[in-house]
Amino acid sequence: MKRLICLVGLIAVAGCSASPMLSNNFETAKNTMGASGGTFSASYAGRFSISACSSGSGTFTFEGAGSGNFIGSSSETGSMTDKSRTGSCRLLWKGPAKLTSAMHPLDTIRLSLAERNFTPCTIRPAFTVTGGTGKFAHATGSGKVVFTCDAMRHTYSDQWAGTISF
Repeated sequence: MKRLICLVGLIAVAGCSASPMLSNNFETAKNTMGASGGTFSASYAGRFSISACSSGSGTFTFEGAGSGNFIGSSSETGSMTDKSRTGSCRLLWKGPAKLTSAMHPLDTIRLSLAERNFTPCTIRPAFTVTGGTGKFAHATGSGKVVFTCDAMRHTYSDQWAGTISF
């Protein structure tokens, strides 16, 4: 019986001293995996509002739900404005957007949208990934988003296509 107790004690001590090695090996393996990402695509649908550029300012806002690769089921929000310093419209629509994971709301992708000459419902704005939170904290990337708008119902759908690294 004494030998059995000693054997159990020896195994327990050996297991405790091996724990830090397992943790270090796990961290090393995680760090060597590198960045994730690749071709990014997503689709959303929801409601939008738009005010044409008058008195030197116009606004396009949107909010919807859908999904994308890397982020899964998610929501999107964004706004673009066309502001002028001189009182006339510049036709340079730009502004922020955010994609938020439905399953992990702390995982978000922040983007910047920009388009020249037309409203976002007419032509494809370019997007630049400017960061995020959670697993997307250091995200980068770029691409285009195509909005299809129903002006009578104030609804839209969109398709995102580009690349992302995180």
